[in-house]
Amino acid sequence: MGRHSIHVVFYYRTNPFLDCSDLAGLRLSLSEFLCSYLPVTGRLAARQPAEESRGGDNYWVVKCNDAGVRMLRANVGATLDEWLGFASGSDERDLTVWEDMPDDPSIWSPFCIQISDFEGGGLAIGLSCSHMHADQTSATLLVKSWAELQRGEPISQPPVFHKFPTPDSKPSPKTNTMLLKFYASKPKDRVPKRQMATATFRFPDAKMKQCLSEIHTECPDATPFDALLALFWTRVVRLNPPVEQNHSHYLTICRDSMKLIHPPLPIGYFGNALHFSRLSLDIEALQSWRLERVAGIVHNHVASVEEEELARLWIVSNGRKERSWSDTSNRL
Repeated sequence: MGRHSIHVVFYYRTNPFLDCSDLAGLRLSLSEFLCSYLPVTGRLAARQPAEESRGGDNYWVVKCNDAGVRMLRANVGATLDEWLGFASGSDERDLTVWEDMPDDPSIWSPFCIQISDFEGGGLAIGLSCSHMHADQTSATLLVKSWAELQRGEPISQPPVFHKFPTPDSKPSPKTNTMLLKFYASKPKDRVPKRQMATATFRFPDAKMKQCLSEIHTECPDATPFDALLALFWTRVVRLNPPVEQNHSHYLTICRDSMKLIHPPLPIGYFGNALHFSRLSLDIEALQSWRLERVAGIVHNHVASVEEEELARLWIVSNGRKERSWSDTSNRL
């Protein structure tokens, strides 16, 4: 996950910070709210595990040393409506500030905030963070908590950094889980960045119900997620077929596991609860099979993820988090 980052942009037609014409007021509220999010102010450090069971590989910990969050303010030479009319995905990245993790992350900020002012009074808040620290849900709740405190309201979902397992819960000794297979297949070195296109699709409720009614003839328990995933997968292969036909086409599936384990993780859980797995099918099968058959295979793959594997995801993660800080000033 060190190669992946999250970039979230929140747009406001009017400045939500009232009389905060400069960063001074924002820094005060940010400092106060970060007292509840100490790991956000820390820095990454690699530790060599003492246990032989970890295989001798380094693992990451967050040192809560109050090093702070990087904050930047910028101006956009367009109104908010103009920006939303022409801005592409790459343009929106300009509303977030980010630098990739260096070889020595001890002075690198894993969380960055950019405040961008539009002509005519609009404003955007861009949050960037490492996927090693948080997923999209946690990143969104982070900004939501800041907004609540800025308005003088209590934080509705206080952050929870540890969900301790029951006494008899231990990380699974299995080494052939979907998640471990997925990480084992990823290259160890950094992959070159590629320009990716973005698109938005809207599916009316009536069309989704019609699609599901057809799929349910073969897979009665198929969900809208299964149907849409199968739809896009089969169309991509047909519209852009690979040069070599005699091999498989794989799909990486990412799911939020917060509600999939028992008991479920609390809404305020701050961390990365994403579960990754990989599904492969022959190219010829994807090009010839009907949609309901592919949707059934997707559904069976997703349903085959055992709760033990999902529980292992956050048990191991919590076991590798450390809290240590030198002071409590929460400097910016």
